[in-house]
Amino acid sequence: MVKLKLYFSGGIEGLFKGVKNHEIDISESVTIQTIVPWIQANLLSGDEKHEFCVDGKIRPGIIFLVNDADWALFDATTPLQEGDEISFISTIHGG
Repeated sequence: MVKLKLYFSGGIEGLFKGVKNHEIDISESVTIQTIVPWIQANLLSGDEKHEFCVDGKIRPGIIFLVNDADWALFDATTPLQEGDEISFISTIHGG
């Protein structure tokens, strides 16, 4: 079991019923590559699924951080560890 902290901000928390902070327990092994599809399958429903990601990849305009570092700095198969903090920040704002 791996316990992770998920943070959603910049407006994207609206997809998660306005909840910014989530603590999740995942029983299977999870990597940087598999966390996004896991979130889509387990925390979202309906149209929200497609507003967050497409084909298992984060939509453009959403910053994806692992322990405050851009996810692209890591290998996609890097396993997430107990206590890791995963953040998603929308950079797209209406106006």
